[in-house]
Amino acid sequence: MRTRLSSPLGGTLAGIALLVGCGGGGSKTATAPSITTQPSAVTVALGGSATLSVTATGSGTLSYQWYRSGTAISGATGSSYTIASAATSDAGSYWVTVQDDNATTTSDTATLTVTGSASNYLQTGGTATLDGKAYASSTSDQNAVKVIASGTLTLTNSTLTKSGDTASEDNSNFKGINAGVLASVAASESDPANATTGSAITLSGCSISTASSGSNAVFAYGKGSSVTLDRVTITTTKDSSRGVDATFGGRVTLTDTTITTSGNHCAALATDRGNGTILATNCTGTTAGEGSPGIYCTGAFTITGGTYLATGSEAACIEGLNSITVTDASITGTVKRGVMIGSSLNCVGRASG
Repeated sequence: MRTRLSSPLGGTLAGIALLVGCGGGGSKTATAPSITTQPSAVTVALGGSATLSVTATGSGTLSYQWYRSGTAISGATGSSYTIASAATSDAGSYWVTVQDDNATTTSDTATLTVTGSASNYLQTGGTATLDGKAYASSTSDQNAVKVIASGTLTLTNSTLTKSGDTASEDNSNFKGINAGVLASVAASESDPANATTGSAITLSGCSISTASSGSNAVFAYGKGSSVTLDRVTITTTKDSSRGVDATFGGRVTLTDTTITTSGNHCAALATDRGNGTILATNCTGTTAGEGSPGIYCTGAFTITGGTYLATGSEAACIEGLNSITVTDASITGTVKRGVMIGSSLNCVGRASG
């Protein structure tokens, strides 16, 4: 007697989405199997992992067979199936059948469960559009989402989390290593300010949180790299973790986005070495740490509407020959002065962003 524990579901390839039946338990008889499940999804990005397991009881010997998109998986005949390092071939819908060699039993039950690690997402080149995902990284110097080498990613209604402290604050501040989200040039580019392989990320309706040092939430690194944010919520809690940052010609464009930082040297909006461009419309930025202005500028900023409040620093710091253009916006700082304009040394000493 075979009883299917879930129904086939459509799978998506980008990022590797594994759709499986989970939860729900029931009983079966020799003539009317009735185990039911409710479908749900676990997202496993390239290189990620997931374990699918079934807990079953019966009066006879139970045997199992796992299926992927309608095809039996060779050798997958145990009570669990593990995807150790997801590849593109792992995309699809998964289910399992359980057979009891005592065909007259009336007390068999089975429950299918899924344990999946929300893994990081890496895209090299190409174009992808994803919705409703959960990506995370707890590894030092790894991004939760990273797109390089002229890649283009559109991500909507998703949750991105980052932990794991940086090994180098310079790499975090200047190159976006260890950031939550990074749009970057190819690793082979030796001059990021004049690169030809910038990448683009668009985030809409997403939340991004980082809980490690040197983990800027959003970063655009190198000429041609850009991140566009619409209705995004950003939270960072550790030192040297800015809300958004752009360097060496990178660009970040924000609309209706809320940024909250609580660590030291964590500006809500920032540019750093090699200059960058930030365009923010109707956004809210709140910072609490020492040396954490609402705006830290070593590039070009255009701020339209919105509110920026720094309770542990100046409202804004402009370093060197750079500029902030503010229209119909409120910027407030509570430490000594509202806006500081000075040399690199002065700004780093008072409000290093």
